Amino acid sequence: MQLNLTQQKDIDISKPGKEIKCFVSAPLGTDLSNLVSILEENGIEVLDSSQFALGAAQITDRIIDAINSSDLFIGILNSANLNANVFYELGSATAFNKRILVIVPDEYEIPSDLDGLVSIKSDLSNREAINFALEQILNAPKSDKRVKKDLPGKTIPLGKEADIFLKELADLEKTKFEREIEKLVRLMLESSGISIISESKYKDNRSDFAVWVNELEPYFGNPILVEVKKQMTNSMVKYTIEQSRHYMSLSKVRAVMVFSLSIPADVAANIPKLPNIFFFDLSQLLDILRDKSLGEVIRDRRNSLVHGISE
Repeated sequence: MQLNLTQQKDIDISKPGKEIKCFVSAPLGTDLSNLVSILEENGIEVLDSSQFALGAAQITDRIIDAINSSDLFIGILNSANLNANVFYELGSATAFNKRILVIVPDEYEIPSDLDGLVSIKSDLSNREAINFALEQILNAPKSDKRVKKDLPGKTIPLGKEADIFLKELADLEKTKFEREIEKLVRLMLESSGISIISESKYKDNRSDFAVWVNELEPYFGNPILVEVKKQMTNSMVKYTIEQSRHYMSLSKVRAVMVFSLSIPADVAANIPKLPNIFFFDLSQLLDILRDKSLGEVIRDRRNSLVHGISE
Protein backbone atom coordinates (compact mmCIF):
# COMPACT_ATOMS: atom_id res chain seq x y z
CA MET A 1 0.00 0.00 0.00
CA GLN A 2 1.30 3.48 -0.87
CA LEU A 3 0.45 6.19 1.64
CA ASN A 4 -1.09 9.22 -0.04
CA LEU A 5 0.30 12.29 1.72
CA THR A 6 -1.79 14.74 -0.28
CA GLN A 7 -3.63 16.67 2.40
CA GLN A 8 -7.21 17.77 2.24
CA LYS A 9 -7.60 21.54 2.14
CA ASP A 10 -7.59 22.77 5.73
CA ILE A 11 -10.67 24.59 6.98
CA ASP A 12 -10.91 27.14 9.75
CA ILE A 13 -12.64 25.00 12.37
CA SER A 14 -12.82 27.89 14.81
CA LYS A 15 -15.53 29.59 12.77
CA PRO A 16 -19.18 28.80 13.62
CA GLY A 17 -21.10 26.83 11.02
CA LYS A 18 -18.10 24.85 9.83
CA GLU A 19 -18.63 21.10 9.71
CA ILE A 20 -15.95 19.39 11.79
CA LYS A 21 -15.03 15.75 11.32
CA CYS A 22 -13.19 13.74 13.96
CA PHE A 23 -11.56 10.34 13.49
CA VAL A 24 -11.55 8.31 16.71
CA SER A 25 -8.99 5.54 17.09
CA ALA A 26 -9.27 3.06 19.97
CA PRO A 27 -8.37 -0.53 20.86
CA LEU A 28 -10.91 -3.12 19.70
CA GLY A 29 -13.86 -3.41 22.08
CA THR A 30 -13.55 0.07 23.61
CA ASP A 31 -16.92 1.56 24.53
CA LEU A 32 -16.97 4.87 22.67
CA SER A 33 -20.63 5.73 23.25
CA ASN A 34 -19.96 8.48 25.77
CA LEU A 35 -17.19 10.06 23.70
CA VAL A 36 -19.35 9.94 20.57
CA SER A 37 -22.15 11.62 22.51
CA ILE A 38 -19.82 14.43 23.64
CA LEU A 39 -18.50 14.99 20.12
CA GLU A 40 -21.97 15.06 18.60
CA GLU A 41 -23.13 17.54 21.27
CA ASN A 42 -20.32 19.79 20.02
CA GLY A 43 -21.50 19.44 16.43
CA ILE A 44 -18.64 17.13 15.43
CA GLU A 45 -19.17 14.26 13.00
CA VAL A 46 -17.50 11.06 14.21
CA LEU A 47 -15.51 8.69 12.00
CA ASP A 48 -13.92 5.45 13.22
CA SER A 49 -12.67 2.15 11.85
CA SER A 50 -15.80 0.26 13.00
CA GLN A 51 -17.66 1.96 10.16
CA PHE A 52 -15.68 -0.15 7.71
CA ALA A 53 -16.63 -3.81 7.49
CA LEU A 54 -13.92 -6.25 8.60
CA GLY A 55 -12.41 -7.99 5.61
CA ALA A 56 -13.51 -5.26 3.24
CA ALA A 57 -11.16 -4.70 0.35
CA GLN A 58 -8.51 -2.08 1.04
CA ILE A 59 -9.86 -1.38 4.55
CA THR A 60 -6.53 0.13 5.57
CA ASP A 61 -6.64 2.51 2.63
CA ARG A 62 -10.16 3.55 3.59
CA ILE A 63 -9.12 4.21 7.19
CA ILE A 64 -6.17 6.32 6.02
CA ASP A 65 -8.45 8.26 3.67
CA ALA A 66 -10.90 8.86 6.55
CA ILE A 67 -8.09 10.20 8.75
CA ASN A 68 -6.94 12.43 5.91
CA SER A 69 -10.46 13.83 5.41
CA SER A 70 -10.94 14.56 9.14
CA ASP A 71 -10.14 17.82 10.92
CA LEU A 72 -9.44 16.28 14.32
CA PHE A 73 -7.97 12.97 15.49
CA ILE A 74 -8.63 11.46 18.92
CA GLY A 75 -6.53 8.49 20.00
CA ILE A 76 -7.58 6.32 22.95
CA LEU A 77 -4.78 4.37 24.63
CA ASN A 78 -5.40 1.78 27.34
CA SER A 79 -3.34 0.13 30.04
CA ALA A 80 -3.55 -3.33 28.48
CA ASN A 81 -1.06 -2.40 25.75
CA LEU A 82 -3.53 -3.29 23.00
CA ASN A 83 -2.68 -0.11 21.18
CA ALA A 84 -0.93 -1.19 17.97
CA ASN A 85 -3.70 0.05 15.66
CA VAL A 86 -3.98 3.33 17.58
CA PHE A 87 -0.26 4.08 17.22
CA TYR A 88 -0.41 3.25 13.50
CA GLU A 89 -3.38 5.54 12.94
CA LEU A 90 -1.83 8.20 15.20
CA GLY A 91 1.23 8.15 12.97
CA SER A 92 -0.97 8.73 9.94
CA ALA A 93 -2.74 11.66 11.66
CA THR A 94 0.66 13.17 12.48
CA ALA A 95 1.80 12.77 8.87
CA PHE A 96 -1.33 14.59 7.72
CA ASN A 97 -0.73 17.37 10.29
CA LYS A 98 -4.10 16.85 11.99
CA ARG A 99 -5.13 18.33 15.30
CA ILE A 100 -4.57 15.48 17.75
CA LEU A 101 -5.94 14.71 21.21
CA VAL A 102 -4.76 11.64 23.11
CA ILE A 103 -6.85 10.23 25.99
CA VAL A 104 -5.23 7.79 28.42
CA PRO A 105 -6.28 6.26 31.77
CA ASP A 106 -4.86 7.71 35.00
CA GLU A 107 -2.35 4.90 35.51
CA TYR A 108 -1.00 5.04 31.95
CA GLU A 109 2.48 6.48 31.42
CA ILE A 110 2.38 8.61 28.28
CA PRO A 111 5.32 7.73 25.95
CA SER A 112 7.90 10.50 25.67
CA ASP A 113 7.46 10.73 21.89
CA LEU A 114 3.85 11.87 22.48
CA ASP A 115 4.84 14.71 24.83
CA GLY A 116 4.25 17.34 22.16
CA LEU A 117 0.60 16.33 21.71
CA VAL A 118 -2.39 17.55 23.69
CA SER A 119 -3.30 14.71 26.03
CA ILE A 120 -5.42 14.12 29.10
CA LYS A 121 -5.50 11.40 31.72
CA SER A 122 -9.17 10.56 31.99
CA ASP A 123 -11.67 7.79 31.47
CA LEU A 124 -14.21 8.23 28.70
CA SER A 125 -17.02 8.97 31.18
CA ASN A 126 -15.42 12.24 32.36
CA ARG A 127 -17.41 14.65 30.22
CA GLU A 128 -15.95 17.77 31.84
CA ALA A 129 -12.33 16.77 31.17
CA ILE A 130 -13.05 15.78 27.57
CA ASN A 131 -15.01 18.96 26.81
CA PHE A 132 -12.20 21.01 28.35
CA ALA A 133 -9.58 19.28 26.20
CA LEU A 134 -11.71 19.66 23.08
CA GLU A 135 -11.81 23.40 23.59
CA GLN A 136 -8.02 23.51 23.84
CA ILE A 137 -7.35 21.46 20.74
CA LEU A 138 -9.99 23.16 18.58
CA ASN A 139 -8.81 26.66 19.53
CA ALA A 140 -5.09 25.97 19.42
CA PRO A 141 -3.13 27.55 16.55
CA LYS A 142 -2.41 24.96 13.91
CA SER A 143 1.20 24.59 12.81
CA ASP A 144 2.78 22.39 10.18
CA LYS A 145 5.59 20.57 11.96
CA ARG A 146 7.05 19.46 8.64
CA VAL A 147 7.78 23.06 7.62
CA LYS A 148 10.18 25.17 9.68
CA LYS A 149 8.68 28.57 10.43
CA ASP A 150 9.78 31.44 12.59
CA LEU A 151 7.76 31.66 15.76
CA PRO A 152 5.71 34.84 16.27
CA GLY A 153 7.61 37.67 17.94
CA LYS A 154 7.85 38.05 21.69
CA THR A 155 5.46 40.11 23.72
CA ILE A 156 6.27 43.82 23.73
CA PRO A 157 6.00 46.73 26.19
CA LEU A 158 2.91 48.90 25.81
CA GLY A 159 4.74 52.21 25.96
CA LYS A 160 2.39 55.21 25.89
CA GLU A 161 -0.54 52.91 25.15
CA ALA A 162 -0.42 51.89 28.83
CA ASP A 163 -1.74 55.37 29.72
CA ILE A 164 -4.75 54.87 27.44
CA PHE A 165 -5.55 51.57 29.15
CA LEU A 166 -5.12 53.15 32.60
CA LYS A 167 -7.67 55.83 31.69
CA GLU A 168 -10.12 53.19 30.45
CA LEU A 169 -9.46 51.20 33.61
CA ALA A 170 -10.38 54.20 35.76
CA ASP A 171 -13.65 54.49 33.85
CA LEU A 172 -14.42 50.88 34.79
CA GLU A 173 -14.03 51.40 38.55
CA LYS A 174 -17.80 51.59 39.03
CA THR A 175 -18.77 48.89 36.58
CA LYS A 176 -20.81 45.98 37.89
CA PHE A 177 -19.82 43.69 35.05
CA GLU A 178 -16.63 41.63 34.89
CA ARG A 179 -17.34 41.25 31.19
CA GLU A 180 -16.33 44.88 30.60
CA ILE A 181 -13.06 44.34 32.47
CA GLU A 182 -12.47 41.18 30.45
CA LYS A 183 -12.74 43.15 27.19
CA LEU A 184 -10.07 45.55 28.41
CA VAL A 185 -7.78 42.66 29.40
CA ARG A 186 -8.19 41.10 25.96
CA LEU A 187 -7.25 44.39 24.27
CA MET A 188 -4.26 44.78 26.60
CA LEU A 189 -3.03 41.28 25.76
CA GLU A 190 -3.49 41.85 22.04
CA SER A 191 -1.55 45.14 22.27
CA SER A 192 1.18 43.23 24.09
CA GLY A 193 1.66 41.05 21.03
CA ILE A 194 -0.51 38.06 21.99
CA SER A 195 -2.59 37.30 18.91
CA ILE A 196 -4.05 33.89 19.74
CA ILE A 197 -6.91 34.27 22.19
CA SER A 198 -9.75 31.77 22.52
CA GLU A 199 -12.89 32.13 24.57
CA SER A 200 -14.68 29.30 26.33
CA LYS A 201 -18.31 28.68 25.46
CA TYR A 202 -18.77 27.06 28.90
CA LYS A 203 -18.52 30.26 30.94
CA ASP A 204 -20.03 28.80 34.11
CA ASN A 205 -17.37 26.17 34.63
CA ARG A 206 -14.39 27.19 32.49
CA SER A 207 -11.75 29.88 32.53
CA ASP A 208 -12.67 33.15 30.82
CA PHE A 209 -10.32 32.53 27.89
CA ALA A 210 -6.94 31.09 26.94
CA VAL A 211 -3.84 32.54 25.27
CA TRP A 212 -0.89 31.05 23.44
CA VAL A 213 2.43 32.74 24.31
CA ASN A 214 5.32 31.09 22.46
CA GLU A 215 8.08 32.75 24.50
CA LEU A 216 6.62 31.21 27.68
CA GLU A 217 6.12 27.73 26.23
CA PRO A 218 9.44 26.38 27.62
CA TYR A 219 8.22 27.27 31.12
CA PHE A 220 4.49 26.49 31.02
CA GLY A 221 3.57 25.00 27.66
CA ASN A 222 0.49 26.33 25.88
CA PRO A 223 -2.20 27.46 26.31
CA ILE A 224 -2.17 29.63 29.44
CA LEU A 225 -5.59 30.15 31.00
CA VAL A 226 -6.86 33.61 31.92
CA GLU A 227 -9.27 34.54 34.70
CA VAL A 228 -10.65 38.08 35.12
CA LYS A 229 -12.08 39.25 38.46
CA LYS A 230 -13.50 42.61 39.50
CA GLN A 231 -12.06 42.71 43.00
CA MET A 232 -9.98 40.42 45.15
CA THR A 233 -10.67 39.55 48.77
CA ASN A 234 -8.91 36.90 50.82
CA SER A 235 -11.80 34.49 50.28
CA MET A 236 -11.86 35.25 46.54
CA VAL A 237 -8.12 34.53 46.31
CA LYS A 238 -8.64 31.13 47.94
CA TYR A 239 -11.56 30.34 45.64
CA THR A 240 -9.65 31.45 42.53
CA ILE A 241 -6.66 29.26 43.39
CA GLU A 242 -8.92 26.23 43.91
CA GLN A 243 -10.74 27.03 40.66
CA SER A 244 -7.46 27.40 38.74
CA ARG A 245 -6.11 24.11 40.08
CA HIS A 246 -9.31 22.42 39.02
CA TYR A 247 -8.95 23.78 35.48
CA MET A 248 -5.35 22.58 35.36
CA SER A 249 -6.30 19.13 36.64
CA LEU A 250 -8.63 18.65 33.68
CA SER A 251 -5.81 18.71 31.15
CA LYS A 252 -2.15 19.48 30.59
CA VAL A 253 -2.62 23.23 31.13
CA ARG A 254 0.17 24.29 33.49
CA ALA A 255 -0.40 27.98 34.22
CA VAL A 256 -3.15 30.52 34.93
CA MET A 257 -3.04 34.32 34.87
CA VAL A 258 -5.55 36.14 37.09
CA PHE A 259 -6.25 39.81 36.36
CA SER A 260 -8.22 41.95 38.81
CA LEU A 261 -9.45 45.53 38.73
CA SER A 262 -8.29 45.86 42.31
CA ILE A 263 -6.15 43.84 44.72
CA PRO A 264 -5.91 45.70 48.07
CA ALA A 265 -2.45 45.73 49.65
CA ASP A 266 -3.52 43.60 52.64
CA VAL A 267 -5.00 40.99 50.28
CA ALA A 268 -1.95 41.02 47.99
CA ALA A 269 0.29 40.37 51.00
CA ASN A 270 -1.61 37.15 51.72
CA ILE A 271 -1.62 35.72 48.18
CA PRO A 272 0.46 32.50 48.17
CA LYS A 273 3.60 32.67 46.04
CA LEU A 274 2.78 30.09 43.39
CA PRO A 275 5.01 29.46 40.34
CA ASN A 276 2.10 28.75 38.00
CA ILE A 277 -0.84 30.93 39.18
CA PHE A 278 -0.11 34.62 38.73
CA PHE A 279 -2.28 37.38 40.24
CA PHE A 280 -2.12 40.88 38.74
CA ASP A 281 -3.62 44.16 39.90
CA LEU A 282 -4.34 45.75 36.51
CA SER A 283 -3.33 49.30 37.50
CA GLN A 284 0.02 48.14 38.87
CA LEU A 285 0.61 45.85 35.90
CA LEU A 286 -0.11 48.56 33.34
CA ASP A 287 2.43 50.83 35.04
CA ILE A 288 5.04 48.08 34.62
CA LEU A 289 4.03 47.30 31.03
CA ARG A 290 5.01 50.78 29.88
CA ASP A 291 8.64 49.62 29.76
CA LYS A 292 8.51 45.86 30.23
CA SER A 293 6.78 43.14 28.24
CA LEU A 294 4.22 40.81 29.79
CA GLY A 295 6.40 37.82 28.89
CA GLU A 296 9.28 39.33 30.84
CA VAL A 297 7.05 40.11 33.82
CA ILE A 298 5.74 36.54 34.07
CA ARG A 299 9.11 34.92 33.39
CA ASP A 300 10.84 37.08 36.00
CA ARG A 301 8.17 36.39 38.61
CA ARG A 302 8.34 32.67 37.93
CA ASN A 303 12.15 32.64 38.15
CA SER A 304 12.00 34.63 41.38
CA LEU A 305 9.75 32.00 42.95
CA VAL A 306 11.44 28.90 41.54
CA HIS A 307 15.10 29.91 41.59
CA GLY A 308 15.16 32.80 44.05
CA ILE A 309 16.24 35.20 41.29
CA SER A 310 15.08 38.72 42.04
CA GLU A 311 12.78 40.40 39.54
